[in-house]
Amino acid sequence: MLTPEGNIIKHHNKRLVEHILFELECEIELDIDQLSNYTLYAALVDLLTEKAYRIGVINDPVHNAFGGLENIQQFQKWGDLFSDLELLGLDYPDIIQITDIEEVENWIKENGEVYENSINRFINHYCTDLNVRN
Repeated sequence: MLTPEGNIIKHHNKRLVEHILFELECEIELDIDQLSNYTLYAALVDLLTEKAYRIGVINDPVHNAFGGLENIQQFQKWGDLFSDLELLGLDYPDIIQITDIEEVENWIKENGEVYENSINRFINHYCTDLNVRN
């Protein structure tokens, strides 16, 4: 069994794989637009790449707080986030608020090697933790 992108359907949860197999056996024609265990699994496997995850992190509003007074209020609400990052030895990304990914990536590079490595360590940690593929 393969996903639409050709990735093998495999998972440590045997029941999930058996359920996907049962769903597919019951279909005469596969409609990938229909919500099912197969389409959810395929979307996760086919779309969750390191590049896609990096774009998600960069676009996450938690990682690019507002400036000024709003910034202070947001940081007060994110105490648990900062505690977790401290325990993991990671820095808060603090990414600029720009919608164009290429501009954000350029901004990250322009802020120096230390900052760029900090962002990369943050993303790599969670890619490893979530088992995101390259």
